[in-house]
Order: sequence, then structure tokens, then C-alpha cells
Amino acid sequence: MNENPSLLLPDHDFSLYIRSTAKELRRNPALRPGGQHFDLLIEHYLPLVYGTALKLVPESTESAQRISESAFELLALKWNKVVRSRYGNATLIALFLQRAAVSASIRERKRLRLKKPDRRSSAAGYLLLYKRFFQLNKKSQRSLLIFNIVNYPPATNSPKLTSLQKYAAKKVRYLNRKLRKTSLPADTNSVLAGIPTPPPAELTATIIDSVRRWNVAAPRSDLT
Repeated sequence: MNENPSLLLPDHDFSLYIRSTAKELRRNPALRPGGQHFDLLIEHYLPLVYGTALKLVPESTESAQRISESAFELLALKWNKVVRSRYGNATLIALFLQRAAVSASIRERKRLRLKKPDRRSSAAGYLLLYKRFFQLNKKSQRSLLIFNIVNYPPATNSPKLTSLQKYAAKKVRYLNRKLRKTSLPADTNSVLAGIPTPPPAELTATIIDSVRRWNVAAPRSDLT
């Protein structure tokens, strides 16, 4: 069977995936849940999910593992729907996982019966940040995700991306105004860039193994 070279993914090289389209992702079985390279997809986006969990549930580092596993479990469950988006993969998976991690974090706080974060705490600041973030339109969310959170390289030789980068800067100023009364640093650029947090190597392996063993017939976790 002939394979399209643009759909192949060398080990530990995710650059082809980032440049691919949603259509190419749908046609590439190696990146599907259970596929040869799904582990690499998890490893690439795990800092975004894990960091979000730590910011929203700082009282329990164990919760970050549960939240991360839940987010990727949901991605596996919703895969066919997620990859039907018209947007490119640079935000296609990341935006879904960002929302899944926030939702799972809120459910985890309820499961642990944690009190509402003090308004002067960082957790309260990040809860407000994500609330404002998801109130933005999809273009705003995508632009902030690309250039400020996941922090892909600056746009070059692409008028469309350059315009999107300027649009992201405008939305950062908007968030600055909305977050000025929180305990978060005044520099919203650094706040957004600081969200992704790589977990320890052994925890990364544990989460990948857990998601690898999951299948659609398995019972869902209580956070999914």
C-alpha cells in the first residue's frame, strides 16, 4: 500500500504534525488513539494539560495526573469529532485539550470538596483567566494559544500568521485589563507562557501508559 510521505511521522519529530491539516490528520492512522505515534501526541501536549491542572488544583499534585489522564481519555473518546474541525492541527488538538483540562480540574475540585479559592490566590486568578479566555471568540482563543500559551515560533513570511500574531497581542492587552485585580503577575504574556509545565519523566511514562491501555469499551474515569 502506498503511503503519502507528508503523513509519515519520524520518531520524536512532531514538526510534520504541526504543519499538517485536519484532513491529513484524519487520514493518518498512526496518530489516532492506539496508533503508532499517539504516544508522541500525548507527550507533545502533556505539558499544556499538566500545567493547567497544577494551576487550577495546586492543593494536590496527585490530581494533576488524574486530570491529565482524563483529558487525553476524552480526546481518545471524541477523536473522530475533534479532527473534523476546519482549523489546522496547531490549535485543533491543543484547544480541545485545554478546555478538557479546565473542565476536569473544576470537577476535581468538587470531587475533593475543596473550598472556593481565596480571591487573592493564584488558583482564583487562573480560574478567572480561563473564564475570560473561553468567553473570547474562537479566533482569539486560537491566536492566544498559538503565540502565547503553546508558544510556537513567531510568524515569518506569512501575512496571515503575522496578522493573527498582532491579533493575539491585542487580546493579551484585553486580558491584562480583566485580570488586573487578581494576584497574577501584571505581565499577562508571562502568565500565559508559564501555563505549560512538563511533568517528571516517570509521571509522563505513567500517564502515557494509562492512556495507551484505555479503550472505548473501558469504563470512563470519574473526571471524564
